[in-house]
Amino acid sequence: MNAMKRNKVGTATTMSRFARSTRPTIAASRQEKEATHFLPFNRVSHPGEIQCGAGNPQHPSGYRPGYFWEEVLAGDSFLDILGHFMFIRYHQLDAVRNSNSNSYMQ
Repeated sequence: MNAMKRNKVGTATTMSRFARSTRPTIAASRQEKEATHFLPFNRVSHPGEIQCGAGNPQHPSGYRPGYFWEEVLAGDSFLDILGHFMFIRYHQLDAVRNSNSNSYMQ
């Protein structure tokens, strides 16, 4: 899946490329044919838990990358990411959102 953004001359450019399977999710900010380097875009732990490792925890949908569809690609979330963020790793996006949420509560 590609996240697209228009450049100044009106042609589409790719901001990120995501590759997903039933377990891991990976992303690359640019494509270089065989030299493309993908980084993990996995949740690693459930919300509120701190767990080191890799991959995605079990999701209520039954699909480990369910968080990707519900939290990253959901309408308002995706527009928020396009408008405010350019993160290649899920934990970076999650940390910023949690920081913002905590600051609003205080």
